Amino acid sequence: ETLKKVVKQVAVEEELSRNVMVFGLPEEVGAGKLEDSVDAVLQELGEKPRFEAVRLGKKRESLVRPIRVVLCSAQSARNIIGKSRNLRHTERFKKVFLSPDRTVEEREKQKGLVSQLKKRMEEDPQSKHYIRNGQIISADRI
Repeated sequence: ETLKKVVKQVAVEEELSRNVMVFGLPEEVGAGKLEDSVDAVLQELGEKPRFEAVRLGKKRESLVRPIRVVLCSAQSARNIIGKSRNLRHTERFKKVFLSPDRTVEEREKQKGLVSQLKKRMEEDPQSKHYIRNGQIISADRI
């Protein structure tokens, strides 16, 4: 029984490792618009992998739905995530954020870390705070 759980968990992690989540990309109506928008983001990062893209959730007026981008390899996903911080320096994609696809448990853990990070930033604004390997790191600003 536990062997089945472990095998299933490894399969899910393998599947998720090829995915990248895109947040903040405005919704455009029309056939092929989603792929074109995601392709523009990836080209801005200097990447040109094959991918499939799907908007998640129900469409609502005031909400920009996230996009799940399924890539051909986990290495492509890691490369894109690694370069994603460069998007904040572009005018067009300043509000677009990329993250790895996570399981429900990982999302809950990340959400808790982010709330702790915000609290720590309010308490000590002179220091630089960030999340690395599931921990909050604080360092002096240079």
